[in-house]
Parts: sequence; C-alpha cells; structure tokens
Amino acid sequence: MLIYFSNKIAHQAKIRGVTVKNSRLAKKRDASSEGRAGWRYSIATRVIVEITLMTSIMLVLLGVSIYKRVKKVNEVQFTERLSSTMHLMDQTVFAYLDGLSKTVNLLANAGSESADSVYELAEKVIASNENLVSAGVVYDDGEIVSYPEGMITEEDASNWFDTGLDSEGISYFSPLYQKEDGGVVIGGAQAVFDEEGNTLGVAIVEISADSFISLFGDQTTMGNISFIMIDSNSNIVLNPFETELSFKNVNDLGIKTLQGYLQGGYGIFRERITIGTKVGEDSEIRILPSENDMYGLDYAIIIPISMIEASTNEVEKVVAIVVILGIVLSIIMAFVIAHSITRTLVRVTGILKNISQGDGDLTVEIPVSSKDELGLLSGYFNLTIGKIAKAMTTIIGQTKNMISQSEQLSERMGSSATAIEQINASINSITTQVETQSRGVEHTSQTVEDIVSNIEKLNENIQIQSESVSQSSSSVQQMVENINSVTRILENNAGNVIKLSESAENGRAVVMRAVEMTNKIAEDSAALIETSSIIRNIAGQTNMLAMNAAIEAAHAGSAGSGFAVVADEIRKLAEDSNLQGKKINDVMKHLREMIVVMSDGALETQKQFDIIFENTQTVARQESIIKSAMDEQSAGSKQVIEAMNQINAVTGDVRESASVMEAGSNKILDEMGKLSEVTGQINTAMSEISNGIGNLNANMQQVNGLTQNTSDSIHYVVGELGKFKV
Repeated sequence: MLIYFSNKIAHQAKIRGVTVKNSRLAKKRDASSEGRAGWRYSIATRVIVEITLMTSIMLVLLGVSIYKRVKKVNEVQFTERLSSTMHLMDQTVFAYLDGLSKTVNLLANAGSESADSVYELAEKVIASNENLVSAGVVYDDGEIVSYPEGMITEEDASNWFDTGLDSEGISYFSPLYQKEDGGVVIGGAQAVFDEEGNTLGVAIVEISADSFISLFGDQTTMGNISFIMIDSNSNIVLNPFETELSFKNVNDLGIKTLQGYLQGGYGIFRERITIGTKVGEDSEIRILPSENDMYGLDYAIIIPISMIEASTNEVEKVVAIVVILGIVLSIIMAFVIAHSITRTLVRVTGILKNISQGDGDLTVEIPVSSKDELGLLSGYFNLTIGKIAKAMTTIIGQTKNMISQSEQLSERMGSSATAIEQINASINSITTQVETQSRGVEHTSQTVEDIVSNIEKLNENIQIQSESVSQSSSSVQQMVENINSVTRILENNAGNVIKLSESAENGRAVVMRAVEMTNKIAEDSAALIETSSIIRNIAGQTNMLAMNAAIEAAHAGSAGSGFAVVADEIRKLAEDSNLQGKKINDVMKHLREMIVVMSDGALETQKQFDIIFENTQTVARQESIIKSAMDEQSAGSKQVIEAMNQINAVTGDVRESASVMEAGSNKILDEMGKLSEVTGQINTAMSEISNGIGNLNANMQQVNGLTQNTSDSIHYVVGELGKFKV
C-alpha cells in the first residue's frame, strides 16, 4: 500500500511539474473561453430558457384554444345569420307565389263561365302586374283562351297542363321553361271545374323569371354573398351574375361544385370562382334545400372565404399579439428570477475560483443574507471551507513528520539491501551442492529401478517356465494315454479292415452282375425302338390307303359314301397309331438314355469298389506300421514324464529364490524413491529461497528508489500546501 501511495504521489508530482510550465498559457485560454462556456452552461441560462419555453408553449396552446373556440363560435353565428337570410327569402318566395296563386284561382273560377269573362279577367291580371307575361285557360278540348292572344301555346301547356289537372284545386307552379319568343317564364296552373265538379281545363298564369331578380336583386345589390336559386329541373331561377335572366341549366354556370347537381342535396364546398365579379376569389359554396312548400327550390349560396374568416382573422391577430407580449414578459421575469437565484451561486463560484486559481485563501466566508435554500447553501459552504482549512493545517503538520520518517526509512533500506545480497550469495552456493546431490540420487535410483525391473522379468519368466513345465507334463501324460487309446483302436480297426475288405469284394461282384443286366436291357430297348419305327411306317401307309379310298369313294359318288366313311375311320385310326407310335418311340429313346446312364454309373461304381478294395488293403498295412510306432512312442513318453517331473521340482526352487530377491529389490527401490523425493524437495525449497531472496533484493532496491521519490513528493506537497492561506 505504501509503494502504491508513493508511486501515485510521484506520478502526480511529475504531472504537476509539466502542468505548472503551461499554467499561464492555460489560464489565458480558459479566461477567454470561460465566459462563453459559462454563459452557455450556466443555471441562469437554463432558467431563462426553460421558463421562456414553458410560458411560450402555454401561451401558444392557450392562443390556439381561444382561436379554435372563437372560430367555431363565428362559424355558428355566421351560419345562423345565413339560415335566417335564407328563411326570409323562403318567406318572400312563398308570399309572392301565394299572391299569384290567388290570381290563378280567380282565373280558374272564371274558366267555368265563358271565354269572354276569362279573357277580360286575364287582361286585367296582366295589366295589374308587370311581371306576368300571359294569363288564360286551356280547356280539355284544346281551346286556349289567353291574353295577350296567342301567347299560350300547346307546347307551353305541355310543361304544366297534366300536373295542373292533378293538383285538385291547388295552384301548381312549374319549373322554369322557355317560350317560343325566347322569354323565360314559370307557369302557375290550377284545374278548372264546372258546377258538377267535372274538369274543364287548366287556368294558367305565366310569370317572368326576371321577377325573382326584382325581388332579390343581382350580384350588385346582394353584396358579397350571392344566392343562386335552382328549380327541380336544375334550371337557374335566380342568377345574381346576370341582370337579365336567361334560360340556363346549373351545369352550364361554370362552377365545378354544381356540376352533376341533384335536387334536394346538401353540402359545403370550397372553390375559386371564375365568373362575375368574383373571378379568382376563394369562396365557400353551400347547397341548401328550400323550406317552402309552394315551389320546389334549392339554394346555392356563394360566400367569400375572406368574409367568413374576417372576424376570425382579427381574433388571430389579437391572440398572436398577446402571445408575443406574454413571451416577452416571460423572458423579463425569467431574467429577474435567474438573477436572484444565481447571485449567491456566483459568489460561491468566485471564492472557489480564487481557491483553485488564486492565492488559495481558505479564510473567506460568504455573507448569509437570506433564510431560503441559497442562504442555507451559503452557511454550509462556510462550514465546509472551515473544515477544509483545519484539514489542510493537520496535513501540513503530518507531512513534515513524513519527511523525517522517509529519510530514516531510506537509510535503513540501504543497510537491509547489503545484508540481503550476502544471504543471497550463501544460498546460491548451497543450492549448487544440493543440485549435485540430487543428480547422484536420481542416477542411483534409476540403476536400482533397472535391477528391480530385471528381477521382475526373471520372476515372470520363471513363473511362465514353471507353468509351461506343468502344462508339458500334463500334455505328455495325456499324450501317453492317447497313444494307449490309439493302440487299442488300431487293434480293433484291424478286424474292421478285414471285414471291410471282404464287403468291398462282395460289392464289386454285385455291381458286376448289375452292369451285365443293364447292358442286356439296353440291347432289348434298341429292339423296341425298331418295332416302334415299324408301327409308324405301317400307320403312314394305312393313312395313304385311307386317302386313296376316300378319293375313289368321291369318284363313285353316292354309291361310295359308305366306303368313304370307312376310309375316313381308317385314316383316323392310322393317325392315332402314328401318334402313339411316335410317343412310344420318344419314351423308348428316353428310357434307353436312362439305361445308358445307369450302365455308365454301374461301371463307375464297379471302379470305385475296386479302388475301395485296394485302399482297404493299404489301410490294413499302414495300421500295422502305426501300431508298431505307437508302441515305441509309448515307451519314450514314460521317460519324458520322469524328466519333466525333475525339471518341475528345480523350477519351484528357483521361483522361491526369485520371489525373495524381488521383495528385497522393492524395499531398496522404495527407500531410493523417498531419498529422491526428499532431495527434490530440498532442491525446490532452495530454488524458491534463492528466487525469494532475488525478488526481495529487487524489491528492496525498488523500495529504496520509491523512498527517495516519496521524499521528493512530500517536499513538493509541502510546497503546494504552503500556497493555501489557513
């Protein structure tokens, strides 16, 4: 632990030596960068950024929430105003058409009287309302009474006549249609009944479509909001983009949203308008169904988006200004709060900087001016600095003691190193002698091991020899017994060989008689084969005779029919005889072949019997020779058994001597092993002692050097501690 501490102090001293050389340049660089890094990473900056960011997020979220709520309220209010306007227009249309329905009703009542009264009333009606184009009655028989005359045609009647008849006394207003003169009108029709309730025709009042422009005005009078009225046939009843109404379908107006319009639909769309005074203006188009029951209409309302979002945009500006002012105020408040928080921290930082980079004054204190967390920080900081000052005083005193102790340690380490060198030289000499003795013991041990190994091999060989002699003795005895057994068998076999010889002679005679009989059968079978050939020739000739007889019977005609039957039967008999003769011939040939084989086999058997007889004579002679040899071998085997018994006795004595010699050699080997083991342990111990002394010597030298370094480091520490004011 002391060595580690000394190394660490020395290393720090070297680092401090290098650092002191460059300290002035480092202080200059740190002073320039400390201001930038200090502001970037200071608590004040983080407080300002966090408070500003939090306040900004809250203000933005609040502004967005207010904007959405105001926008929703404005849209609801605008929609309500728009609905109210559309409701007023519906009431206006209803009131206007309701007044016209009364006029149509007067015409319907007059239509049941006379044509003159209808004409006079129609004239008065036209004169009373400049928006009426014509009036009259169209009767079922095709008569048309109108004013002005001829203004109402059958083509016009096709737009409202049938529906008017079905209206059951209620006025019906037709969709927009165009007359022959180009005028665009709406027809108000009602059925005409007589006093009995029979339908006479339809009373009609044609109203100019321009009357709706008179009621509601055009684009100029409507202002920014434009209302388009569309009837049930998708024709435009009110077009604010034209001062004089023309007969036009809504699909031809030039507004994409109204393409493919369906009656009674509802929707809100946005589109850039390209007609009228609204060219290039982004607008919202709302399609709403009419609520009046008098006339089927839909409203297409065109509203500039700027008008819808005007109030919302004002609110957006106000909210944006409020958010910006709130952010500015939050930044100012953040600066004030950050300054109040970091004021004490700046003082603490200044004192610590003076301690680390200045004169190291540990007597300074921070005045405690508050009782909050910063005041507590200042109080505890003063206590901490006081404890550090006391600790520095104690360290300086202890360091001076360490200087004197390190000098004494250095002197004693030098004396110890000299003594260790002398001990090391003595141990090296003893180690050399022990190594020489170890090698001698190892050589002796190896020699004894070779002797023991040879004795063990000798003992094994004697054991093997003893076992071999015992086995050989047993084998010889067994061999003698076998010789006696073989001799007895040979004596028995002599009689058997004589009998076998006699049997072989008898068998040879029997085989010779069998060969003679087989040859005789073969000669007889050859005669049978010739007889079979004669039968086949007779059958062939008989077949030829039968064929000739059949030919002659055919020449004789009916007289020879009986002879033809006989000839046919003879022919069949000849064919059967020929077939049977062929089979007999084949069987006889096969039989002759078998007889030949049997004859050859009998001859071969005769030869084998001859060989058996000769071999039997040979065996008889050889058995006589073997019996003589076995008698001689039996006498020699008895002598061998006696010699083997003597060898077995000598081998037993040698085996006992070898066992005694092996036991003694093993004891000597055990003692040599123990001596070698002890010598090895002594050698190992001396080597370890020598290595330990060498390591101890090196460590003592290293400790001596470290002691000197420690002394230098302690002097350096004393110098550095002297820089602090305590």
